[in-house]
Amino acid sequence: MSERTILIVGTVDTKEDELNYIAEVIGQQGGAALTMDVSVLGDPSAPTDISKHEVAEAGGSSIKEAIAGEDENLAADGAFAAVMDFAPKSWAITSWAQPSAQDRIV
Repeated sequence: MSERTILIVGTVDTKEDELNYIAEVIGQQGGAALTMDVSVLGDPSAPTDISKHEVAEAGGSSIKEAIAGEDENLAADGAFAAVMDFAPKSWAITSWAQPSAQDRIV
């Protein structure tokens, strides 16, 4: 069991293969990964740990409202703002830090 869990945040509707690869590499290195979808339009082929709907709700909105706004970039900005608020409160993350050289997966 890993002492650390890495939160992987991404637009799963367009980057699912890449995000799954990152999670796989983390697992191969003995780490644990938690996936968060911040997509607006598309849906992943398999569920993520935190859905785009949960992220939107944490930001005080919904995916339906984001789509109705007709500006995917603005909706994505809102999703990332929600992530910065949602993740620390939900998983007792106490700090956001850049990884040290020892933390990087090569």
